Amino acid sequence: MKLPCTLIAAVLLAGCASPRPVASLAPAPAAATAPTVPADRPRTVAEATAWRKAGQPDYTGAIKQRIDTERAAAQAARNNFAAAHPKLSEADRKLLLAGGYALGWPADWVRASRGEPQRTSTGVSALGTLESWTYRSGHEIVYFLNGRVSRWHHSD
Repeated sequence: MKLPCTLIAAVLLAGCASPRPVASLAPAPAAATAPTVPADRPRTVAEATAWRKAGQPDYTGAIKQRIDTERAAAQAARNNFAAAHPKLSEADRKLLLAGGYALGWPADWVRASRGEPQRTSTGVSALGTLESWTYRSGHEIVYFLNGRVSRWHHSD
């Protein structure tokens, strides 16, 4: 049997010294039309699922559509970059078109392959200029030494 959120909240809050009114925990009313995704809403399907379970509006369809649109735009940008650089080796071209990168690649190739990083940081050492680009909310970091890929880190 599935209990309504307000009943579960009332049971959980029964032992609190100063519980909030249960009415404030009620889920938002469902929209009559397909919602668009505001910028402050979840960006991934997993985040949308968590929002839906918490009683928030369901943005899953809109998020999937935005992800598909962004992937298509990224692939088109990779195709354009590969077409504009005919001297790329066949191995580099395949890797770029697949969204990958390799040791020694220049920063502009990585940007063409992976897109704009979510976060960057730069520093200087005795070896030269150090730079790191973060993708996928910190789950992928590409490190550069003097403008070339020196290493990377993935955590899934």
